[in-house]
Amino acid sequence: MAVRLSLWLCCLELSGHTARCPRSRKHRFTGIWRCGLQKPRRSSVSGATGYRLDVSTSTTFSSYLSGYQNLDVGNVTSRSLSALIAGTTYYYRVRAYNSGGTSGNSGTIKVTTLPNPPSVPTANAASGVTSTGFTANWSSTSGNSSTITVTTSLSAPPTLGRARQGGNLVLAWPTNFSGFTLEFPIDLPASSWTSNPASPAIVSGHFVVTNPISGGQKFYRLKK
Repeated sequence: MAVRLSLWLCCLELSGHTARCPRSRKHRFTGIWRCGLQKPRRSSVSGATGYRLDVSTSTTFSSYLSGYQNLDVGNVTSRSLSALIAGTTYYYRVRAYNSGGTSGNSGTIKVTTLPNPPSVPTANAASGVTSTGFTANWSSTSGNSSTITVTTSLSAPPTLGRARQGGNLVLAWPTNFSGFTLEFPIDLPASSWTSNPASPAIVSGHFVVTNPISGGQKFYRLKK
């Protein structure tokens, strides 16, 4: 939908004045002209049978947009322009005419089309990865780079639940604590810890590991 711009034209023989200019679309806008000296409304000038429109990128109208020099737009009060250049300032004015002649120029409206959207940035590999955060990196097509560091606050570790079921030891912890590994040594203090060979299953919102109870002792922990 094009944005309408207001330009008041005060009857045939009088020039109007410039009205407030709303925003344009990126590559188009719609010019609208109305009769002044009265409450604004969308209407043609009294006695006019048509209008001629000028559009230019020059404040003095020393040159014209192709096809928009003294363009007869008929007896209408708006004209949509499209296929324009993004981020460019345009100026337009109108004149009314009838069988008796043509009015002077109206006031001039200035409108600037919106800029093109920026180019797609390039996402780069994260850096500074820790257990609680990382730094996201990206660069623009112009070569400028940016970073943002994302961290999470430390929270209490999960509770490792245990229960005996027949000849098995069942260990469980909540699934909202992902990324933890179940480890064990056979004695404490331990010089090394071994990852539990059985992968956890997910049961009712918990990671669950079932280990057979065999001879000897083991001490379990969760590590991230």
